[in-house]
Amino acid sequence: MTAYLKDQGSVQVTMKALSDYLSLVADEAQAAGKSLHVLAHSMGNYVLLDAILRLLALVGQGRPKLTLKSTIFAAPDVPAARLQQIVELMEPISPRKTLYVSERDRPLLVSGSLKGQPNAGEQITIAPGLQTIDVVGRRLSLLGHSYYAELKEVITDMHQLIHFGIEPDKRAILQRKQTQARETYWQLP
Repeated sequence: MTAYLKDQGSVQVTMKALSDYLSLVADEAQAAGKSLHVLAHSMGNYVLLDAILRLLALVGQGRPKLTLKSTIFAAPDVPAARLQQIVELMEPISPRKTLYVSERDRPLLVSGSLKGQPNAGEQITIAPGLQTIDVVGRRLSLLGHSYYAELKEVITDMHQLIHFGIEPDKRAILQRKQTQARETYWQLP
């Protein structure tokens, strides 16, 4: 528990370094005619989201716009409301945003309980322009937190997204689902 709280404290320090790095890599990718894709896992999503907010603010000060081909949020240890808010702001810099979630992710369930609010990665979280993928039907490891790197189906799905730009409705492994509010998300059965 102490290590978790310490990790949370280091987010601010890491955010500036990541935003500087993303800016540099994005410039190099653009100069080479390449696309930039970003994936963050767990608490790394805090760092990524804060870095993106910083870069969006710098664009307002004359900095060239960061362009991400796709942004993947894997098991984000970030309050759902915060992710939803920032994802909407990201539309001009990242047209493709994908969220992988599992209600059986034990570390996220504990984290959400400690914070008193659910994390985006432990529930179906919907936001405009966000493609949510629920891995509930998959067999997970004991903690259920590293599925993005352990499950062949998730890796295959990310491969189709990053390398081929295939939309969720065209990825054979995904099934379309709807929330009670009739919002679309996707599920790995």
